[in-house]
Amino acid sequence: MNIILTGMRGSGKSTLGKLIATKLGREFVDLDSYIERLANKKIAQLVDEHGWSHFRDLESQAAEEISKKNNLVIATGGGTFIDHENAKKLKSTGFVILLTATIEKLEERIAFDKNRPPLTNLKSLKEELETLWSERKDIYLANADLTYDNSIDLDPTSKADEIIERVPAPNLH
Repeated sequence: MNIILTGMRGSGKSTLGKLIATKLGREFVDLDSYIERLANKKIAQLVDEHGWSHFRDLESQAAEEISKKNNLVIATGGGTFIDHENAKKLKSTGFVILLTATIEKLEERIAFDKNRPPLTNLKSLKEELETLWSERKDIYLANADLTYDNSIDLDPTSKADEIIERVPAPNLH
């Protein structure tokens, strides 16, 4: 069984995913990094040169390849689960954890990251995050086996420990 982390960009999927993988002795796969290796380009460059549609096609290819592996901790991209087939493939291989955070916390975490291209044409990052959360919330919740609020002020290692404690034992072996 894989452990799959999903949620909005900036929700902590990569940070917590690495820690969880280390604690469980599993390989960590960041889907966005996997796509960058497939394309031999950073996501911002990929989207700029080829558009979001091409990126989503590569994301589906990556989800297909990753879903054939076992005992991974996977950090998905923020939009991976909006594609029903991606969600179905990944969910069938493991336990899905939705990481949530307040819009303010997400904004604080990603405001200065130049490697994250805008997803909408909205003027402010806050507006973009609010719009995306509104559009994706039901999809995230429908696919999640567990939801974890990552807005809380705890060190990442303690958060990883809390998440592992909440994952039912059969999913850890």
